[in-house]
Amino acid sequence: MNNITEFGTQPGIAEEAAPSYPWPPPRVRFGAGALCFNQGAVNALARAERVTIYVNDNGQMLIVRPSEGNDVPGADWVHRTGACVRPKAILSSPFVQGLYARMGWRQECDYRAAGTAIQTHTGPILLFALHDTEAVARRKYAPRL
Repeated sequence: MNNITEFGTQPGIAEEAAPSYPWPPPRVRFGAGALCFNQGAVNALARAERVTIYVNDNGQMLIVRPSEGNDVPGADWVHRTGACVRPKAILSSPFVQGLYARMGWRQECDYRAAGTAIQTHTGPILLFALHDTEAVARRKYAPRL
């Protein structure tokens, strides 16, 4: 089944492509060996503790979904302090460097992408179009979105 999202036709990704936009909108920043998501991304996935990150076959879409249990590979992406849940950088230099190589991005820049939160039959997911990114100056400290 092909579903139309704001990123174009995505075969089989979502049964129900009804976008929901938590505030702030989901964003991700790539650079310096890490992926940094904003609070909007964390809120969109119902404050899930761990996420699994996929890149689709043609390498143009980053897909983020909550990890289910310990047997699914995933990454911790939040700091939890009582009821407060904040984003945490995911350190993965090989993954980020692979994205830089695949997308032809310049090593001296960080890249930022806006995302879309959608509800599927298996739960919420985030979609980020890798071909529609913004190059930003690399910071010498932990990036903020």
